[in-house]
Amino acid sequence: MTGALCDYLREASLRDHPLLARLRAETASHPRAIMQITPEQGQFMQLLLRLTGARRTLEIGVFTGYSALITALALPEDGQVVACDISDEWTSLGRPYWHEAGVAHKIDLRLAPALDTLNSLTGPFDFAFIDADKINYDAYYERCLQLPLARRRHQPRQAGRRYPGHPRPQQKAPGRPPHRPLAAPHRRRPYRLPNMSLSADVTRAAGFFRICFSSCATM
Repeated sequence: MTGALCDYLREASLRDHPLLARLRAETASHPRAIMQITPEQGQFMQLLLRLTGARRTLEIGVFTGYSALITALALPEDGQVVACDISDEWTSLGRPYWHEAGVAHKIDLRLAPALDTLNSLTGPFDFAFIDADKINYDAYYERCLQLPLARRRHQPRQAGRRYPGHPRPQQKAPGRPPHRPLAAPHRRRPYRLPNMSLSADVTRAAGFFRICFSSCATM
C-alpha cells in the first residue's frame, strides 16, 4: 500500500476525535512512538466495543494512553477500563487528555507488573486488549481466558437443557433424544493479525495486536 493510498483511506474513512489526533501527534515525538497503534486500528477497536456493548474492559499495555482513551470514548458513561502498565512516565503523557475528554473516571490505571494485576482481578470483563511486552503475551492471554465473562447472555443455549430461572418442561417432545451435558469450553488460541506495512512512513514494530472478546468467546 502506497503512502498516497493510505492517506486517501484515512481521509475517506477515519472519524478522528480531536483529542485522539492531538495525543497521537504528541506521541509521535516519543523515542518509542513506533509502539503506538494506528488510528485505523483504534477506530476498528471502537467499532468492536460498540458492537458488543462492552461496559468493562481490560487493557494490558497503556504506553501514552492513546488506546485507553480510544476505549474510554467508546464505553458508556458507567463503563470502565482497567489499564495495566509499569511506566508512570509514559502514562503521564496521556492522563491530561483523559481528563480533557471527560473520561478519566472511566480509566482505572494500575501501575504494576501486568501479571500481578491480572492475578489480583476477579472480573468480570467484556473485552480485553493486549499490546505489551511480547515475551509475556501468552501468559497475559491465558490469564485473560481465566477471567469470568460479564455478558453471560452470549453463552450458547442448548435445546432441551434447563437454565436457572426457567421452569422444567412438563413433557419432552416426541422423539427428542435426551440432552447431553455441555462439553468443556473449547480452548481458544491467540489470533494474531499479520505483519502489515501501510507505507514507507507508517511501519509497525509489533506487527500485530491481539483482541480477546471475552463477551463473544462462547458465541
